[in-house]
Amino acid sequence: MNHTIIKLICIVLSIATACLSATLTTKFMFNIGTDMGSPILMAALGLLLDLAKCATPLFVLFLWSQKMRFASMFALVLSMTLSAVSFSASVAALESGVVANAQNSVSYQRIESQITDYRDQVIELRQLAKRQQAAKQITKSQNTLSQIPTLLSRIDELSNQQANFTGGESVVSKYGMMISYVTALALELLSWLFVCVSFALNKVKHSRSQSSTVVYSQQNMSVQPIDLTTEHSQTHTQSFTLDTQLNAVNDGYFNNECEKAKCDSQLYFDIRDAILAKIVKPSFRGVTQQFKGVSRGLIANVLTDLHETGFLKNYRKGYAFA
Repeated sequence: MNHTIIKLICIVLSIATACLSATLTTKFMFNIGTDMGSPILMAALGLLLDLAKCATPLFVLFLWSQKMRFASMFALVLSMTLSAVSFSASVAALESGVVANAQNSVSYQRIESQITDYRDQVIELRQLAKRQQAAKQITKSQNTLSQIPTLLSRIDELSNQQANFTGGESVVSKYGMMISYVTALALELLSWLFVCVSFALNKVKHSRSQSSTVVYSQQNMSVQPIDLTTEHSQTHTQSFTLDTQLNAVNDGYFNNECEKAKCDSQLYFDIRDAILAKIVKPSFRGVTQQFKGVSRGLIANVLTDLHETGFLKNYRKGYAFA
């Protein structure tokens, strides 16, 4: 698949995941803020933390690629902490939906209706007992009050049944909480996945640009023998009146220069490929151990080109692999 299409899909899904996660976290923090009396402040805090959670995995990968181990570990701990907060908030927000689904079921509403009826009966019996006491009907009043404990015990039973109500036989009723946990976990893992894919795509793009630069340098070096040929042709035209012996000497010198240029060009490629394959250390000593008799100028050109294209970095007084 084309890298551009993958990058576009990754960007769209990253934005969608971030928005969904931020919505769940903000909703959870808003509910907490409502109980505390500052819903807007808590909602803003939840939004900020969730957006930071979406960006911290990228910071971890960037710091690790820059060899900043301690900073990358600190960023990793912070990212995991923010992910845990976001996971908990998402679970709580999804849990409220599961509870609302159970409370809206027919069985739950039937239990709620029975509890309401029993409570109304208790209120009516107490009012009747008061009227009977006012009418000096003590015995009837006591009989009326004796019916209330039975109703209260029935209310307690129904309340316990309501508290343990699971919502029936539907999939959401049975596995609603498990689905909430899996969904929240998948949401957090997707955030990490999209960041890793984006980082990998940028790294591939950077490597391709470096390879193009090296190929361009190779093409520039391959032009040198052609320049020598042109120069020789011009010199040959200008010195056409010279004697045959001098022309023979010039031709021999030209052939030697061409062979030397071709040899240097081939050595350049061989040295570069050996360094990129990490067969040879990126230093004068490492190259001369593998390639005997190579000039320091050619080695310096190879190392400089690899450093400029990003394959090598400065290390002490020389170079090291980036």
